[in-house]
Amino acid sequence: MTEKEKEQKALEIYQQLMHALVDIEDKESVIEIVNTLIDENGLSSPGGEKETALSTKRKRLEDKKEVPTCPRCGCSEVLRNGSAHGKSRFRCKGCGSFFGLSSGRVIEGSSLSAKRWDTFIEGMLSGDSLPLLSEKCGIALSTAHNWRMKLFSQVENSIEGRILKGVIQEDEFYLSASFKGNWKGPLNLGIEKDYSDVQPDYIKYGFRTHAHKRGSQDRKRGVSRDKICIATAIDDGRNVIGKPIGRGNVSSDGLEHAFSSRFDEQAILVT
Repeated sequence: MTEKEKEQKALEIYQQLMHALVDIEDKESVIEIVNTLIDENGLSSPGGEKETALSTKRKRLEDKKEVPTCPRCGCSEVLRNGSAHGKSRFRCKGCGSFFGLSSGRVIEGSSLSAKRWDTFIEGMLSGDSLPLLSEKCGIALSTAHNWRMKLFSQVENSIEGRILKGVIQEDEFYLSASFKGNWKGPLNLGIEKDYSDVQPDYIKYGFRTHAHKRGSQDRKRGVSRDKICIATAIDDGRNVIGKPIGRGNVSSDGLEHAFSSRFDEQAILVT
């Protein structure tokens, strides 16, 4: 059976179903039961993301009730401004920008469901690898990588304006500098390129003159210029901020760069 014949058959079945529902009062409940039977018999889509008519209607009602704040300026005075692709749109009275319910969120611009995002974030918190996340969520490996970068960016933006108060504890930790995949990065994106004259970043930025073999430990003991210093701070409310501040030992300039205007004036700093 060709794709065109399949579509024609599906259309005929759909028309028969709609004709059978003409004289039924509670159509939504019947459709809900039909979808449940489909799921129980293993006939649903692999992603399990089929939306029933009832759940779709509920989402639309929730969208009508929910009025978000502006993701650009934080103003709560917003006006409804129609819809786009079945989703409510808003206009901010403060800055005049237009946005939707997903604007400024991690799912912004994604055509996949929030359920897949929940599965992805849960896997990220569990330490799953990209191939495993790709398999769990039913997405391509490149999509899993892009989602991870998008999630990291969202977390970074969410703590950008955070102010720590009360008693603040500050400390640093160190990670080995990694340039894995950096040399032939364009090749991962399918871009053909001549790498004979490309200088790896570990040479360009003065880390070392040779590639670091996989699985081997750092040659230098303790804190060295091959380590990246990351400054962290936490307050009584368990609010945390962290930022890489440079190579090797911690410096006062690096700490000022990381925590400038991030502590309350009445806070007590413990190092």
